Amino acid sequence: MARLLKNNEVFQEEYQLLGAENSENESGTLLIQAKHLNQHQTLLQQNQPIGLFLDSDDELEDYEDQLEKFELIAINFPKFMDGRGYSLSRLLRDRYQFKGDIRAVGDVLVDQIFMMKRCGFSSYYLRDDQKAEDAIKALDTFTLRYQGSSDDPEPLYRKRA
Repeated sequence: MARLLKNNEVFQEEYQLLGAENSENESGTLLIQAKHLNQHQTLLQQNQPIGLFLDSDDELEDYEDQLEKFELIAINFPKFMDGRGYSLSRLLRDRYQFKGDIRAVGDVLVDQIFMMKRCGFSSYYLRDDQKAEDAIKALDTFTLRYQGSSDDPEPLYRKRA
């Protein structure tokens, strides 16, 4: 069972990845793989809550006209060393002004969560070997942040009187 960290709470939630080979909504949050988005246009027109699943090598420009149709965008981290998901999240928040939930999925480690939040992520599927309590603490690792970011665009030096 996947452990979802959102709003400093842990939920047991699953998601179903809808690709070209499967088209039945069994249970859980429904995510459409970006590469199969054009095959599922009828789902987008039904006004049901669905999300977009992006792999770290997907290009946002290919989907920018459809981003507002999604409440949730999940970004896959195939391995913890792949940092392209951070860039995708930052682009979604800052360039495309995406206001919905941006969720980190895949190889998500506790020590990455603070920086993921800074880049615009708002929820995280924890890897099975990661402790939820540690992940909640990790969100508040630092109290002062010098640089501006997606979660707080004003840098520290501008906040001082």
